[in-house]
Amino acid sequence: MLFRAVHPRSGFEPLTGRWSAKHGGRFNRRGREALYLSLSPLTALKEVARDGRFQPTLFVSIEATLEGIADAAASGLDEAVLSEPEWARLNRQGQLAPSQALAEALIGQGATGMLVRSFAPEAGPREMNLVLWSWSPDTLRVIDDERRLAPSP
Repeated sequence: MLFRAVHPRSGFEPLTGRWSAKHGGRFNRRGREALYLSLSPLTALKEVARDGRFQPTLFVSIEATLEGIADAAASGLDEAVLSEPEWARLNRQGQLAPSQALAEALIGQGATGMLVRSFAPEAGPREMNLVLWSWSPDTLRVIDDERRLAPSP
């Protein structure tokens, strides 16, 4: 089971990576869609907390059947590259951050995503996230048995 904190504007499409493609993220360059997911609901909550404050957020649970996932810790990927604090500044300046370049290299090697620890300020070293660069309705399913995410008629 995976968990995602979603901006309410994209709540009806919790499996879209358009926002991430528009702005870029730690592990995706601008123009590359990505889904940032957490392995626990508490980690997802920490990911959206900024300075102890929360903006309106929708939380979803997702069942997944995935292949081609790189494991950052098991692969011995450089922690300094993964945790680079300047990635956002570089991204804003239109430069490819080292963590984004690493993601592009993994994608080039056939990875569909990467398991990596959370770098949220309150997260501990064992709190994990999964960033996906490739997915489909066959690989992810939002838990919404009561169809709460269905648009109103």
